[in-house]
Amino acid sequence: SFFLTEHLASHGFIVVAPDHTYNTLFDQDDSQLPDLIFRRPVDISDTFDALLARNADPTDRLYGCIDPDAGYGVAGHSFGGFTTLAVAGASIDTDQVAAWCSKNGGWLCDDVAEYAAAHPEQTVYDLSDDRAWAAVAMAPAAYETLRSGLPSIALPTLILAGSMDTVTPWDSVVKPIWQDLSADPRAAGLIEGAGHYSFSNACDLVSTFADCSDPYLAPAEVQGIAKTVTLAWLQLALGQTEALAWLPPDDTRLTWETP
Repeated sequence: SFFLTEHLASHGFIVVAPDHTYNTLFDQDDSQLPDLIFRRPVDISDTFDALLARNADPTDRLYGCIDPDAGYGVAGHSFGGFTTLAVAGASIDTDQVAAWCSKNGGWLCDDVAEYAAAHPEQTVYDLSDDRAWAAVAMAPAAYETLRSGLPSIALPTLILAGSMDTVTPWDSVVKPIWQDLSADPRAAGLIEGAGHYSFSNACDLVSTFADCSDPYLAPAEVQGIAKTVTLAWLQLALGQTEALAWLPPDDTRLTWETP
């Protein structure tokens, strides 16, 4: 999602976008999903640790650029949305996941069960990082995995979704995530005509996704809305109250919901 990382960087943020081993465009390995579920949030914490190490290295170009006590905002799309919410405080209870999945199913049900069987000594996993101060989850996946931990998120949390998303549909995946949140502040934005991959640069790389053309809203249009509200949400979390003028922006394609 370089549309977003570049936009945030242009407004003064230091932006780090880690590659999750076995879960990138070039090394995707679905057999690793059981481990990825529990490793992805840790990757984010480890990445911030690595950034602080660079900050302390006089030979590094980022030397002295970062306040180690300032923490970080976290954002992600799809599986990255799941990762964002786990870092923000949504613990994973494998017993709760199993109970839900037995009745309702879900994308990561089998993978969580496989991980749980291999690690019977533990059932609850808190993968949060208390250095995170805001969360933005775009078309987040895996409600079945997060549901019992979502009420524990206390960070300012923004959820974005597309009305035409068939991978993480609003009604069955994203809306339940939104409804289970109790974070204050929190907000949800549903973009009319947006698909799942509209919140990424997928169409710049592979133009055959359905989301790339009519009847979907053009990805650039979706990304323009996402950039505006994500930047404003992070600025608001940092105490810049003037950002409220952009939450929500004056755009009829965006349905905005707050408690």
